[in-house]
Amino acid sequence: MLGWHIDYMTENGCVQCGENTYSGAGASECTNCPDGMISAAGSSSEADCSYDLCSAGDYMTENGCKQCGENTYSGAGASSCTSCANGKISAAGSTSEADCVLNVQTVLMV
Repeated sequence: MLGWHIDYMTENGCVQCGENTYSGAGASECTNCPDGMISAAGSSSEADCSYDLCSAGDYMTENGCKQCGENTYSGAGASSCTSCANGKISAAGSTSEADCVLNVQTVLMV
């Protein structure tokens, strides 16, 4: 049975692999998902492992979460960062549009 391994035999059969692990047909043990990845209990292959949703201020890349750069922001679960409106700036890792503030240098030049 996929997603199950023979840890020890009971009257009920095989033992299911737990969260963040997987096993294929005929496996004798569960394999951990790669670092930073998660899976549901009973997963049957490494393809079932995925990155958890990113926190606000980060965005998802092929290699996991990455912090948004300066003058951008993101909410939780973002796949990209949003640029601050013209003339506004923010620190790296900003979590909302409210973090974007007027650039004092831009205001003084006008």
